[in-house]
Amino acid sequence: MSIFEVSIVHFILRQIESFFGGSEDFLDLHYCVQKVLNNDLEFHRVKEWKDTPTLDVLNSIQYPIFLYKLSRELFLSGDVTGAKKIFYLNKVLHSIDLFYEIDLKKNFLLSHSVGSVFSKATYGDFCVYYHGILVGKNNDDRPTLNDGLVMFSGSKIVGNSTVGKNVVVSAGTVIVDQNIPDNVYVFPGKGKKPVLKELEENYTDRYFIK
Repeated sequence: MSIFEVSIVHFILRQIESFFGGSEDFLDLHYCVQKVLNNDLEFHRVKEWKDTPTLDVLNSIQYPIFLYKLSRELFLSGDVTGAKKIFYLNKVLHSIDLFYEIDLKKNFLLSHSVGSVFSKATYGDFCVYYHGILVGKNNDDRPTLNDGLVMFSGSKIVGNSTVGKNVVVSAGTVIVDQNIPDNVYVFPGKGKKPVLKELEENYTDRYFIK
């Protein structure tokens, strides 16, 4: 491992020890940190970070993304206890509920993660999630979200909803048990029916280099 990778491991272990104790419980934290840093972050695809794609643990957008991916890597490698600790660390530090069993794909942004809750839905790639969003289930139904989704603050997608590609859900919009086509803005409407407006650009090109 590089000096940088070792420093990240030590940083995480100190946080785990401070909040929960038992930092020795991880099966192979070093390997999982190394794998996430070298293969999974994709920060070079984010326009804002293209010139400085190295993880900054003091960047409150980058670090929750890293912790989620680390918790998922630990889970996939069989270290469920370690995954739980990193999941809870992320929740304590960033007020985000993003479980390690969720597959959020490789390219996404958590633009201010505070108060966001993600259920075990189906997610697309190159998506952006602002603070206070909810992706939730309704009874046993969960949403299907496609590539290029942007959820602005306070928006909610719940239940048996399928959201198409290149969709922008405006702040405060609630979608429950509804299907949304490709290439639209979604705004709050009267009653439970949202208002759709044609979207003439690939909106997430504002955020990502694809």
